[in-house]
Order: sequence, then C-alpha cells, then structure tokens
Amino acid sequence: MIWEPIPPAEATNGPFTISPMITKMKARATEVFTISFSSKNIGKYDAVAVGDSELIRDGDETKRKSKTNPLPFYLHASTVSPFLTLDKLKRLDGSHILKFEKWALTQAKKQRRNVILRNQTPAHLDFTIQIDGPFRILELKSSALDRFEISPMKKDVTIKPETRVNLRPEAFLEALIEFDGFNEKDHSKWPLCPSMHLPGLIHITYANGDYQSFEMEGVLRRPVLQINTAGFEGKPVEEVIDFGVSHTNNSVQQTVYLTNVSKVPAKWKLNYIKYPMKKTLGLATVTRLDLEDAQKTDDPDVFEFAVTEGYLGGKTVPVNKVPEGRAFEGYTTRNFNSIAPSSHFGMSMTNKNMTSTSYPTHAEFPTKIMVNFKPKQNILYKSKFRITVDEGPSVDIILKGTGSYDERLEK
Repeated sequence: MIWEPIPPAEATNGPFTISPMITKMKARATEVFTISFSSKNIGKYDAVAVGDSELIRDGDETKRKSKTNPLPFYLHASTVSPFLTLDKLKRLDGSHILKFEKWALTQAKKQRRNVILRNQTPAHLDFTIQIDGPFRILELKSSALDRFEISPMKKDVTIKPETRVNLRPEAFLEALIEFDGFNEKDHSKWPLCPSMHLPGLIHITYANGDYQSFEMEGVLRRPVLQINTAGFEGKPVEEVIDFGVSHTNNSVQQTVYLTNVSKVPAKWKLNYIKYPMKKTLGLATVTRLDLEDAQKTDDPDVFEFAVTEGYLGGKTVPVNKVPEGRAFEGYTTRNFNSIAPSSHFGMSMTNKNMTSTSYPTHAEFPTKIMVNFKPKQNILYKSKFRITVDEGPSVDIILKGTGSYDERLEK
C-alpha cells in the first residue's frame, strides 16, 4: 500500500488575499507579494499560505525540473470593534454630553467648542461624521489623516453635511462645533423665556456599518432681571412699594435693587405705563384693591428715579453681599455718570453710542436705584412702571404713596 496525503483544497472568498498569485522570477531575483486582509465581522482569523515552485530549464517552460520544497507560512489577523473616544469626562451613567450656550445679543464663551475624538484602537478607522440639530462644524483638523475630503488648514472652508475621514491609530480628530440655535429676535421660535434647551447629536458611521453617537445640548439664554426691595435674597418681592403718607413739602426715599439672575448681560430702561383700570359689575364684586385703584391718581411725576437706564452684567452677587461705603459707590450705582459696563455689548456708560471699553475686573453688583416720592396734593398716588430688557422679559413695579397737608408730618 502506498499512502500519500491529499493536500487541502485552496480556500476561496476568504479574508486573506495574495497578489500576485502566480509569477515568474529570474535567477537571484526578488519578488514582492502583497497580503491583504479584509473582514466586516469581529473575531480572530488564522490561515496557512503555501507557496509551490518549479524550476524552469533554459527559460523554456516546457522543460521543467522537479518541484522544489513548498514554502508555507502562517497568517493571523484579528478584528476589533471600531470606536472613537471623546476627550471629556464621563457622567455617572458612563455617557457623554457636550453642552453649548447661546446668549441673546452677545457672544457666549460656550457657543463654540473644540471637540476632540481619538482613535485608541490598533487599526485605521474609516468613518463619516455628521451633525444633527441646530449645530454646525466650522473646522476640522487632525494630527494624522490618511484621507480627508477637506483641507484641515483652511478655517474658512465650508464643511460638507457628511464628511468622510480615515484616521490612523493613536491619532485624533479635532472639530470646532458652533451652536446656532435661533435668532433672538424670532420670538416664535425663541420665546422671551429665561432659557430653552435644544438637543443635538454627532453621528459617526464606520465603513463596516457600525454606528456611534455623542450627545449634545444647546441652551438658549436671555437676560433675566428681578426687582429686590427687601435687601435680602430669598424673600418674596413686594408687588407694590408703598411710600406711606408724606407732607407735600417733604419727600420720602426708598431703595430698589435691580439684580440679574442670569449669566447674560442686560441692557434695560425704565418706562412709565398707564395704570390699567379694572371694570367692575357692581359693588358686590368690588374689592378693597378695586376701591383703592378707583380713588388713586396716576401721576408718574411724583416719583423720581436716580437711575432710569443702564447695563447690568450677570450673574450679580446677592444684594446682602454688596459692600457698602464710599469706596464702592461707583460700583453699586450703575448709571450714565458711573463706571463703564461689561464689554459684552462694547458700550460706554458715558456715551450711548457703540464704543470700545475695558471689562471691569470687579464682580457684577446689583444696580441700586434710589426712588423719591414727592406728592403735590393730599391725595393717593399710584403709578406703574416697566423695566424693559432688550431681548429679555420685562419687569413691572408699582409705586404708591399718599400726600398730606398735616403740618405734624412736615419736616
């Protein structure tokens, strides 16, 4: 019996390919064979490649000698799941969220952010990057790119909606992303509310079909001002400031603090609005407040404000934390004769026109507004004023006081 091993059949449609498969070499020549590996499945792959050769006599293929010893070599490859890591600390649940902000009328520091994605796998990553939501990519650059559809050095380049990238191992891709949000003047999309949250996603689609995403959140913020009459935070604000009874030759003074509870700098102005009259159906439905409003005199001239307009940065310190004394008068009273405001708007308090100014290094203090009540007659005065904020919700304040001819009240 003659025993002869049967060689295994040659593998076809495998993950390994060799090029060229057949070649003819001259004596003492060198030939380069290229072995390629490609697979869309995750796992380990092993194979054995065997090279068979024959000697050719005098260059004539018909005169072949016996075959030489085969040349086997072992092939091994493994595939890993493609993924990119984000240079940002994870939340407690293990996820990431990129937060952006857009402020009304002025540029926020967090409106643009550099997002860095790293390839920490041992393989090249071929993927496309897309943005979903009110965000856009302004610039893309990297430490090592094999293939890039745009020039990473150009900053004025228009980013395509879908950009394809091939990233080398241990390389990073840096994307400058801007939160567009809505126009602050479009109140139908961006209403006059303190804040509005908009979601977004960074879509990463790999060449093998795997998918990865990173969550984004954009916050639209408007300036929000509040009236503080108590002098302390946390206490309810009185809807009506009562000056009491004062002689017509005297004046009563009260202090009102205007605070900014938002991060957004605010431009504000005090305006008088006509006090609304309430219609009643009869005496049975009339309240004490209705009787008072019916007897009042709406004359805004009896109320004098030390400050009627200005700029207020955010977020202001609590009212009870504002230092007192002459050294701080320029900081605690913001009017057109005091210090310059924050340069978020690029304006000067001494000039209403747009001019450059330096940003003060002090903290943002509330605006201290001194209000004088000087009655003309012995009647009840009651007026309503509105603090309008550019691209922000307004604040209403009601002032009332009673005049008197009583000489005992005269000072």
